[in-house]
Amino acid sequence: MNLIDRIRYFSIQERKIDKELIMKIIKFSLVFSFLIILVHNAFAIETRFIIGQGESYDIKEPCFYNGTYCTDGICNLTVWQGNLLIVDNVLMTDKTSFHNYTLNSSQTNETGEYEGSITCCDGTKGCDFNTFTFEITPNGERPDIAKAMFYIGMIDFMFVVVGIFFYSMNKTETPVFKVFWFICIYLFGIAIIFTGWNFSADFLTSAPFITAFLRIVFLIVTFALIPIMFCMFLLGLYWLFWETEFRKLVEGRGLDELTAVDLLGRRKGSKLYRRMKGD
Repeated sequence: MNLIDRIRYFSIQERKIDKELIMKIIKFSLVFSFLIILVHNAFAIETRFIIGQGESYDIKEPCFYNGTYCTDGICNLTVWQGNLLIVDNVLMTDKTSFHNYTLNSSQTNETGEYEGSITCCDGTKGCDFNTFTFEITPNGERPDIAKAMFYIGMIDFMFVVVGIFFYSMNKTETPVFKVFWFICIYLFGIAIIFTGWNFSADFLTSAPFITAFLRIVFLIVTFALIPIMFCMFLLGLYWLFWETEFRKLVEGRGLDELTAVDLLGRRKGSKLYRRMKGD
């Protein structure tokens, strides 16, 4: 078998995917998805209401003391997130049947979980209070399992595809194929980061720094795509040039195949070179 036939043979062999490795990737993805759902359900907090990011919202509270409706009641509201105080013991507006306070858009600009406390007093009879939690999400919707499964399914699928691409790139010794698989991995990597960014925005509202971090990473890798693609294009042209020169030396000048490889500066330690020599 001459060198050209060997290159063609190894190119065909390199395209065969290790099914066992793919099954391991799929199993890992399914287990990882199941663990995410368990963790999400375990730490999910029951919220009183959900507000869309940047939207105004009316917090309404009827005044009760000792189980009876207040005859001369006033209510004060406090809202906080962690150590950040959003509303500090502000008097709510008496609407006869309930007391109301409107959160404006500047107070709902940050997503996440919030806590609140309302204290209502019935004249001189005494006071009572209750606490509650609420969430601010990008779209004002409550994250559910179906939506989580959709995101996780997409991420799992893309991870499996990237695993296949990475395996193919690692197995191939053909430089042009390496460039091709690298570009595929990079593009799917951008898609994974973008999906993770949206997933964190919907489900990880208690950790907004993760969403901000993924957004920054997405912008960086996206803007870096053009120069990376240009470099990969130049690298692909270089290796196409190498293969063309190799064919000229072997078929045009009649040189020995190994001599042609040496003349073109191939590293003798490469896997392809050892295969050519039969080592």
